[in-house]
Amino acid sequence: MFYRAIPAALSALLFCSAHAYAAEVVPPQRASGLWKVTPEHSPFSWEICVQADKDRIIEDDVWAGFERECVLESQQKEGAAYRYTAVCDKTTRLSLSMSGDFASAYKIEFSTTYPGLGGKMETQQDTLTGRFAGACPAAIPPGAKQMTRGPLIKSPYGQR
Repeated sequence: MFYRAIPAALSALLFCSAHAYAAEVVPPQRASGLWKVTPEHSPFSWEICVQADKDRIIEDDVWAGFERECVLESQQKEGAAYRYTAVCDKTTRLSLSMSGDFASAYKIEFSTTYPGLGGKMETQQDTLTGRFAGACPAAIPPGAKQMTRGPLIKSPYGQR
């Protein structure tokens, strides 16, 4: 009887392990409030008023339209780091890594590889740093982005 239970228990363990491995790695949510986001290789920084229960950090900071246009190929959490690889618009590969406590600060490193002129593959890389800046001012509603030296971009939160 004991020997019959071993294969069943082993099968159940393997099934659970495979299921846990394939589980979705949900991106972290930032704390509610005003965040200052600064790209390393661009002059276009912004402030975003985050509402934690509607926060979609990849969609809001890296690729607007990510949830519609991208298909995840891999996702994993290693310690405090989150790593994702996706194909967006069927031709662009997006790789990103996120780390931080997401209550006071975070960092996103990402690269996009896409076909350029003549079909030659090109890669762009950047790093975003986010710093919590306190309560949102009345002029920036939840989900909206105030571009530095630029316009206020409306919130996508109404669609979530």
